[in-house]
Amino acid sequence: MKTALLLLLLSATAEAQDLRFLDPPALPPTNGYTHVVEVPAGYRLVFLSGQIPLDSSGALPGGADFRSQVKQVFENLRAGLAAAGADFDDVLLEVEAIAAVPERRGR
Repeated sequence: MKTALLLLLLSATAEAQDLRFLDPPALPPTNGYTHVVEVPAGYRLVFLSGQIPLDSSGALPGGADFRSQVKQVFENLRAGLAAAGADFDDVLLEVEAIAAVPERRGR
């Protein structure tokens, strides 16, 4: 099986003290995350999505090696953030979807 990795990052240039982190009592307890984060108006948001483990030439570094694929995805994310004048320190939210894609035989 081949594995695809997709990440979505949200970057806010707001200072931490400007963000509102809310865990409403009507929602279940959390462990390591906050249910609601409010970014005040006037701050810049940057969205990155659809990052896959291909390099800038379209090649798949490391072939089917999952660790190499993940490393390439994070290099792509770093490049995308840099293009927007941001880095991983600016990331407010990261959502990962890892999907196994069965190989198609005979096609």
